[in-house]
Amino acid sequence: MKSSNIWKDLPLRIVSASLLLLASGLCIYFGDPVFTFFVILIVGIVHWELGKMLTPTSNQAPWFSLVFSAVSVFFIVLVNNILFVSVVLLINFLFQRTFFHHNTNFGAVYSFAVIVCGVIFHSVRLDFGLYHIIWLIGVVVLTDSAGYLTGRMLGGAKVFPRISPNKTWSGVFGGWLAVCIFSLFFVKNVAPPDLFVTFV
Repeated sequence: MKSSNIWKDLPLRIVSASLLLLASGLCIYFGDPVFTFFVILIVGIVHWELGKMLTPTSNQAPWFSLVFSAVSVFFIVLVNNILFVSVVLLINFLFQRTFFHHNTNFGAVYSFAVIVCGVIFHSVRLDFGLYHIIWLIGVVVLTDSAGYLTGRMLGGAKVFPRISPNKTWSGVFGGWLAVCIFSLFFVKNVAPPDLFVTFV
């Protein structure tokens, strides 16, 4: 009974992952401006979810966070100037602190990280092309998927029980191993020629 319960959310995960893969795959393939809109949308959605988690008593905070972060990303990718980008990131950081009433500093730092990752993701696709972005997405997907499967099959000690109750060390190492094997197929294009360095 217990073994069947641990897989009960797998069908929903497969369906949602397939739909997201199709939508994001099309956006990534077509490139700019579709991909730019896609990145802005994703950053906004992540901020909306972050606002729901960190400010559950407010209906307005998630939407303010979504709009402000999306506008920030739009201006960052539009104006390629380090000083301008720094100012936008600072303004966003200060404003996001006011949106996350109960976790001001954590929310602002997380917001900063999400925006920077979104901008890097955007830059990798437009500056390096499809090959690099497929590798980058594969790393993220495999880390999560292999970690989920390994953790469910092997179980074991928890990593951070208070933060993520289901995350196990076996899942962490399973995800890392899958990513290392996956990355070997991209070694000639995205990594140094030294095999040990590549694997790490």
